[in-house]
Amino acid sequence: MLPEGASDLIRVSAQAVLGSSWTQIFQAPFQSQVAVSIIHLANTSTGPLTVSLCAVPSGGSPAQGNALLYGFSIPANDFIELGDGLILLSGGYLTAQASFPAVISVFMSGFQF
Repeated sequence: MLPEGASDLIRVSAQAVLGSSWTQIFQAPFQSQVAVSIIHLANTSTGPLTVSLCAVPSGGSPAQGNALLYGFSIPANDFIELGDGLILLSGGYLTAQASFPAVISVFMSGFQF
C-alpha cells in the first residue's frame, strides 16, 4: 500500500545471501522513502535454520525492538514472505542474519518515492 500523493515511483529491488553475522539487504536512499512490497526468505539447506530480520531506522542498529522476525525457524527447502505495508524512511535499512551462513537467500522489492 502506497501513501497518498506518491506520484513519482521508482521500482527497487535487492537480493542477498545471508551470513551468520548481520548482512545489509537494502537501504532507503537519502531524502526518499521505500514502500516494501515483498521480502522473500528461502532456506535452501537440508535442515531447518533460524533467521532474524530487522527494519532499522537511520543511525540505528539491528535489535529485537526493530525486528520483523527474530530467531524465526524456516524449515528445510521452504520459504517465508512478508513485508507488504512496511515503509523504510530515508537512511533506514533492512538487515538480517541466519544461524548458518550461505544457505538463506533474501529478495526484497518495493517502490521508492
